[in-house]
Amino acid sequence: MKNHCKMKVSKPLFLLLMLLIANSAFAQLTLKKREGGREITLKPEGEITLTMDASAPGITEGTRRLQGTYLGYEDHKVRLLPDYEYRHLLLDNGLHKDDRTAYKKLKGLQPMSIASSELIGLNYQGKGAIKIHKLGKWLTAIGALSTLFAAPLVSIENNGKSFNINRYYRWSAYSLGVTGVGITLGVSSKKKAYYFKQPKFDPNADLWIIKP
Repeated sequence: MKNHCKMKVSKPLFLLLMLLIANSAFAQLTLKKREGGREITLKPEGEITLTMDASAPGITEGTRRLQGTYLGYEDHKVRLLPDYEYRHLLLDNGLHKDDRTAYKKLKGLQPMSIASSELIGLNYQGKGAIKIHKLGKWLTAIGALSTLFAAPLVSIENNGKSFNINRYYRWSAYSLGVTGVGITLGVSSKKKAYYFKQPKFDPNADLWIIKP
């Protein structure tokens, strides 16, 4: 009688294993600004969105975006565990088509590799920046709610018969300060865009190259 042992690997554990492999085996993906020479190295575990040209016969303009967890860079290919894929197509007859594919809950999901030569741009947000961005959104919400609701409530005195305007101004100032900190954190840690080809919507955007 044979005993068969099946081990199910959860997505978080699978992702952790892939990240360990990426850190030990994959080369670094370093982007270099064409003007000025500034460099930035993308680290595994960050969130990445790869943008590719999806033009084809019968299609005037098309883009494909693949969003997921960045795993590494090897043999001139970007490797990621995909969450979502978006396609936007403008057909020659004027018809617009938008498709969204969700991979996030797909059983047996495997990493994808995209050749760097196919990319027209990418967006990246590091693991630390993701946490800071969430904190910024939380502080912004707390500060706004405190300004709108907490500040007026704590300023009411004598069972609603009087209103302490100085206390209200003080609480509002504190609350707006928290909101300002939250907005600053959110803006500074949001996803950064790196273009390899000049985008039509921003002719002044900085261009980058993938460093060999």
